[in-house]
Amino acid sequence: MIYTITLNPSIDYVMHLDKLDEGTLNRATDIDYLPGGKGINVSQVLAEMKLANIALGFAGDFTGQFIKKSLEAKKITTDFIPVNEPTRINVKLKTQQETEINAQGPPITEDDIQALLEKISRFSSQDIVILSGSIPQASTNKLYERIVRAVTEVGAQFVVDAEDDLLKQTLAYQPLMIKPNQDE
Repeated sequence: MIYTITLNPSIDYVMHLDKLDEGTLNRATDIDYLPGGKGINVSQVLAEMKLANIALGFAGDFTGQFIKKSLEAKKITTDFIPVNEPTRINVKLKTQQETEINAQGPPITEDDIQALLEKISRFSSQDIVILSGSIPQASTNKLYERIVRAVTEVGAQFVVDAEDDLLKQTLAYQPLMIKPNQDE
């Protein structure tokens, strides 16, 4: 099985505008609400390619339920760990240029992390894990390393798409593949 892990999923609230005038009232010409986060995006692409996968991560409150229901409507299996605060909402303003305002995300407790590691402990050497994106606020800065250590302990392979320090945490565990951005 392919598992995607999105530690900091989001609802992407996309507002289309003819133009953005700062400091004045602007009206959107169209809006979209989309499940977001790098791992969720990977799950959606895999599903479009008819590849079964399970989306994991942390999801809370009405925003987490929206993400879960949106993915399930696309025939993507979800196994999110419920958290106490709402999953983040990111605002995307689409005009001639795109402007993004990304929220931090809810705090994740050690119990939440342990619940994720417990799920990973049931994976096998036949599985591939795709770990993508940012970490929620107040999370340990070694969270990626803890996850890939758990993945390698069960013999599964993993792929990483993350920013600089998060990516570096995983390299000693020999990922199957990494996707650094151009700066990295």
